[in-house]
Amino acid sequence: MVKRGKFKLLSYVVEDYLIYYKSQSKYEKVVAFAIIELKSFNPLISILIDFSKKNLIQYFAFQLDLFETNKKILILNFQDSKKEQIIKAFNIVQQRLVEFDNQIQFLKKEFLETRFLSPILEDIDSKVSIINKGESILITNDKNVKLLDFFKINLELVKNKNSFIYNFLTLVNNFKRSGYLIFNFKLGFDNDIKTNIYFVEIRKKNEENSKIQKKINKFFNFDLLERKDVKIKDFFNFLWRLGISNENLPLENYKILFNNKPQNSKKDYVKYTKKFEENLLHNEISYLRLSTKLYIINQKFLFLILRKLDSDFIHKILEKYFPKYIIYITIFQEFDYKQLLNIKTINQIENIKIFHPSEIIDLNYNVFKCIEI
Repeated sequence: MVKRGKFKLLSYVVEDYLIYYKSQSKYEKVVAFAIIELKSFNPLISILIDFSKKNLIQYFAFQLDLFETNKKILILNFQDSKKEQIIKAFNIVQQRLVEFDNQIQFLKKEFLETRFLSPILEDIDSKVSIINKGESILITNDKNVKLLDFFKINLELVKNKNSFIYNFLTLVNNFKRSGYLIFNFKLGFDNDIKTNIYFVEIRKKNEENSKIQKKINKFFNFDLLERKDVKIKDFFNFLWRLGISNENLPLENYKILFNNKPQNSKKDYVKYTKKFEENLLHNEISYLRLSTKLYIINQKFLFLILRKLDSDFIHKILEKYFPKYIIYITIFQEFDYKQLLNIKTINQIENIKIFHPSEIIDLNYNVFKCIEI
């Protein structure tokens, strides 16, 4: 689709809401991109599929940045032999999306350029060198050096797909790694939308190979990540947010990926802690709330209730309060709770008990009355 014609990787023009590439060969194709920053992907999927089937856009891609997990971006691709036709298609798409949600804003000019190039460049004006280094892509400019490692995600092996995005991002962040999770969507020959999903790990200069593939596959207990050797000639696929393999999955089978609503997680967590306090009051147990997640109960127990795993914070709490108190810990997200169980510096300490999130609601609160103060 985009390989017909010759393009220069960093030879583009930015005009208002679009970034353009023009073919250098006899196939005078124009390729253009628009970008939107979003809070959630799910509401837009149906309308984006409609754009694809009406040939208003050639494909679209969602990108999650592990540097800033709260920032989601949508990349729209337009292609035509005439720039005027691309502008016409863009105007239709822009108008319909704004009518759908008046808070949608397209990135413009330097903001568009920066976000489009951010996976490979921080300083756009620097001289860039892109080469293969082993299985990685090495990118250097005047100010920094980084390595990119590419991994296909074997999503068909994932059982709990509705929480996959959250679980995967949480896991990679807990391994203190950086990168991008990208979903590419395009119309297949059968007129159905296909998706190609992959993860790109970003490593800085002199940073050792993190063996992220081995760590994540071990945690999930199956080969979720599969290493892909991306050649320089195929690097357009990454910059243009295309897939990195020819294996595309039917979107219809994976829509559940985008049905989870992480924005409600905080509200559910507040309800969870509120229920915990109500149970303490109902059982006439005295407590002191030090924060929204930290309680001292009967001056003997320290109860820590987290929404998600933060091992550094937990260790700081242990340094401050252990062994003065018997410490109970639970994490609202079950996936994070399972990760906590694997941290030996926490789970193997005497007088520290880790609770499954469901255990807190059904807890026998009389346990807090059994120890003399």
